[in-house]
Amino acid sequence: MEVSADAAAAAAARTLRWAGRAGHLRGVPRAAVIGAVGTIAKAYVSLLNTTTVHNADALHRLVSSRPPGTPLLTVSNHMSTIDDPFMWGFKGFPITDSKLARWVLTAEDICFRNVFMSYMFRLGKCVPITRGAGIYQDHMNEALEVLSTGGWVCTFSSALTIPSLTYVVLMFINSGPYLIEFRHAIFKQLHSFPEGKVAQDHQPIRRLKWGTASLIVRAPVTPIVLPIVHTGFEKVYCNL
Repeated sequence: MEVSADAAAAAAARTLRWAGRAGHLRGVPRAAVIGAVGTIAKAYVSLLNTTTVHNADALHRLVSSRPPGTPLLTVSNHMSTIDDPFMWGFKGFPITDSKLARWVLTAEDICFRNVFMSYMFRLGKCVPITRGAGIYQDHMNEALEVLSTGGWVCTFSSALTIPSLTYVVLMFINSGPYLIEFRHAIFKQLHSFPEGKVAQDHQPIRRLKWGTASLIVRAPVTPIVLPIVHTGFEKVYCNL
């Protein structure tokens, strides 16, 4: 038990939850990181590549002017490690606004490897998820806290383990699907991602993980769920 408590304390220290609080240094570091990354993403997507977006008005409306206290949960497929934040870099989207920016679930073993990475990803409004730790891990509670305050959580998932639960996601949708087509132009190179990993094989979406469904069911206020489908990032940056 003592070992497990020490491990938990070490994990908490490594993920630097305090750095993700809005009041950390009056929000200046967060604004700087999100502004800088957002600018790069916008230049990369809007200037160096050709991007076609369908139903972008639905996303704009829900991000900028949904009813106060109403949480938003966006769910999309996962094609590349640059999906987030680059998928938000299309023309007209307020990607550099730290107050409107999404919270996104990220793999702890990839994005929170050391103190520096943990600090930067926390400033970028990332919530670490420990793969295999289940839906009741402390980090999932962080995501629930964001939803409980009316925030926006982004997941890259493809699976609700029980097929019948797929309808749980769809039944709350009132804005229509939001589709991004990212067309490869210059560079020859996957929010929760319900599939839980990058998938570039263009096969039917894999079994979704429990996490996305649990966020919907456990949230104090039922979130608006907006599905996002995108393609093309795997051609810009291939993870295979």
